[in-house]
Amino acid sequence: MRLAFAGASVVLCAAAACSGGDAGPRPTPTLLPPEISPALRVLGEGSLQLEISPGGRQLIEPLKLAQAFGTPPDCASLAFLFRWRMNGDDEVRFEGQLRGSAVAIEQGNNGSASVGCMVVEAVNDGHETIHGDLRYYVAESR
Repeated sequence: MRLAFAGASVVLCAAAACSGGDAGPRPTPTLLPPEISPALRVLGEGSLQLEISPGGRQLIEPLKLAQAFGTPPDCASLAFLFRWRMNGDDEVRFEGQLRGSAVAIEQGNNGSASVGCMVVEAVNDGHETIHGDLRYYVAESR
């Protein structure tokens, strides 16, 4: 797994913690949560439907998503962890922008990744519309 999150090393462990309440997006119950480092404090979780036309991109903005859980952390301590699963044989590529350059995050039919403070794009390099689910956690460094 390639990690584009710099700041807190992601030590893999099973995690079930999340902030509760009725505010914010609901998680996709059929996707397991991404693995979360004990060095992170989870602020909230949610899910997104991925639907990307051929050659298209779907923008995912972690700082905006974090606002659903209260005041977002500062950019230096933000962590955005996610797991995705595409329908059928569909594949997606995730990339971000860091200091004006595109950064490869991860790609495939399913998987997980974590990033720091960057806008993420889900990219469809194929010739047909792709569909899938993405479950995410917004966290901050302890």
